[in-house]
Amino acid sequence: MPAKFTVPEMSKHFSLVNQLISVFSYMFLHGGILHFVGNMWSLYIFGDNVEEHFGSLRFLGFYLICGAISGFFHFLLNPTSTTPTIGASGAVAGVMGAYFLLFPKSRILTLIPIIIIPWFVEIPAFIFLGIWFLCRS
Repeated sequence: MPAKFTVPEMSKHFSLVNQLISVFSYMFLHGGILHFVGNMWSLYIFGDNVEEHFGSLRFLGFYLICGAISGFFHFLLNPTSTTPTIGASGAVAGVMGAYFLLFPKSRILTLIPIIIIPWFVEIPAFIFLGIWFLCRS
């Protein structure tokens, strides 16, 4: 919660260690089971290719940096917010952005349910990512 860094009445209740840990721990929080499933699904689709490109250790560092950057911008836009920050989607968005830059011409196999008939189509990754972005906004 950004206010624990900016509002003196709140920050006095948090130790320096707690404040430092929360810079990274918030990016592992989700807003519910559907939020968790959506983020894991996105990492399953896009994360493995990005991890293969970077390597496991560099991917972990990249994921943490993306999460920290998203938290920093959330902090800049909401410095006195007392609402706890749920930041997993910021790190996932960074991975998806890396996928878009690394694999711009790739296609994603997508299920489109039509009543009871499943329809599988391959759509360009940039369209899939655009739909994800619009749904998150």
